[in-house]
Amino acid sequence: MQSRFDKTLGSMLRPGEKVLLAVSGGIDSMCMANLFLHSSLKFPFALAHCNFHLRAGESDSDEALVRDWATAEGVPFFKTDFDTQAYAADHSVSIEMAARDLRYAWFERIATDEGFGAVAVAHNANDNAETLILNLLRGTGGKGFCGMNATTSLPVTGSKVCLVRPLLDVPRSEIAKYVQEHRIPFHNDRTNAMTEFKRNKIRNLVFPLFSDVNPDFLNALGRDMDHAVQLEGIADSYFESAKSSVLGRSDSEVCERLNVQALRSLRHKDYFLFRALEPYGFDEGTLDALVRLLDEGPTLGGRTFLSPEYRLVTSSEELLVLRRNGVQPSRFGMNIDESEVCMTVHGIGDYCFSGKRIAVRLQPLSPGESLRMPPDRIALDSSEAGFPFLLRKWMPGDWFVPFGMKGKKKVSDLFTDLKFNVLDKDSSLVLVCPSMPGYVTGRIAAFLGYKDGSPMFRIDDCLKVTAMSETIVSLADRLFY
Repeated sequence: MQSRFDKTLGSMLRPGEKVLLAVSGGIDSMCMANLFLHSSLKFPFALAHCNFHLRAGESDSDEALVRDWATAEGVPFFKTDFDTQAYAADHSVSIEMAARDLRYAWFERIATDEGFGAVAVAHNANDNAETLILNLLRGTGGKGFCGMNATTSLPVTGSKVCLVRPLLDVPRSEIAKYVQEHRIPFHNDRTNAMTEFKRNKIRNLVFPLFSDVNPDFLNALGRDMDHAVQLEGIADSYFESAKSSVLGRSDSEVCERLNVQALRSLRHKDYFLFRALEPYGFDEGTLDALVRLLDEGPTLGGRTFLSPEYRLVTSSEELLVLRRNGVQPSRFGMNIDESEVCMTVHGIGDYCFSGKRIAVRLQPLSPGESLRMPPDRIALDSSEAGFPFLLRKWMPGDWFVPFGMKGKKKVSDLFTDLKFNVLDKDSSLVLVCPSMPGYVTGRIAAFLGYKDGSPMFRIDDCLKVTAMSETIVSLADRLFY
């Protein structure tokens, strides 16, 4: 086993690389430490132990075991303590995820401060097979079939420290045999026998059944994962080659743009959609619905799909991925809660809603004053439209009678007439006057539209200012006011 280990290690690390070993005191990590100690490659190494304080005195006993081994063998030793349960509660994550985040962040700090170029962990072939099954159950796509990487970077944002798994192709049975033959001390973690955790259920309940069907199932799964890595490389090449034709340029408002025509032309558009939308957390139901829309015909616009942090809106030309509304920094230097349904306009003042600032003024109408208004402002007869107003996002049932017309018009039809794109529609607002006739049926007092960021305001004809009006309520976009 030692020569096999050295061969693997030599392919992972540069000569003389300083390595930090993550050692818990369990059988796998103690085996790895012993293999490093007796390696003919003589990599300089140290042990790093995390005490998560999850098993009372057993956690302290594990720490003592690793420290004593390091002292006896003259190996540098680092250790730290974590309040794992408090971290999990504060960050709303599982205990497993809390322990993972804490230890890898600490490994990164130690490696950076002490000059270690790599961190070694003792994941083995059984761990890799368990990860594969968990990935399949979660539905992680092609990458999930690949299992763990033998060499990667620490899972810490921006880390340049290498993470290596030199035991990844070694089954646990072989590790146990080596440890027994060389009388290497280790502690059994009693929680490994419990089935409360998903990984333990697979290890203790599922794998024994696999072994009955195929005693060599670990090697079979290992070969399949090797093949999956190659297939994933082919899939990566396909995705990269198609990106230039499908994906448009993102900006501060749009996280991702997908050209509908180019997407429809792809032979494997289902897979491309999965890869393109994977970072944004959209579920399988959303992906299936989008594929159906693409297959059914040219009508695609007007649909919205949500993930926990993003929304996808469709148009006939593009699929746009946007951040979901929430508390976002506005261009005015203040925080605006865009999740509000509406804002009450009680009287004169400056109102900021959904990233737009609207100036509301009350003023007399001077004799001979022009009643024509530029597109960035509107004027309402105050005798017909009294406070309070409601300022809100437009809704599909909204309608009004545009100034100078007799028939009513839906806001959605106005968007078509004005050639508003998806982003223009999304940024448009309406003004509602509860005292106006037709209010309960969706009639609005004014349309506050924005095309390419520029205001295009319209009022309802019944609120128009005439030569008989005495006082007017004016609303103007504050950036143009």
